[in-house]
Amino acid sequence: MEGVINRPKKVGAKVSHYRNEAGLSQKELADMIGVPQSTIARIEVGRQKQVRLEYLERIARVLNVTLHHLLEDENSIEHLPLYLQKFVCNPENKDWIHKAYIMSEASKLKMDSK
Repeated sequence: MEGVINRPKKVGAKVSHYRNEAGLSQKELADMIGVPQSTIARIEVGRQKQVRLEYLERIARVLNVTLHHLLEDENSIEHLPLYLQKFVCNPENKDWIHKAYIMSEASKLKMDSK
């Protein structure tokens, strides 16, 4: 079916995150995009098997994010500029990237311990 997204859990978690950041209830968001509150609830918990792209476009607009923010995979490098994608994919940079990752994780641990 055209105009439908089939990754309900990932998309739903993002909708919930951005909705909470905006300080909106499910009912408020639903009213703003013209759907029942139960539709928002099903989207957020991943029970809406297919999510209409039209709904996601409205949700993104109301939550002041791009549709790309709702659909992108955090583990993907597709959102990076092309020069960074090339850098990350170059096997010669593997050691440098690993060191940067280790430093990043150590920094997160240090911040968590404060």
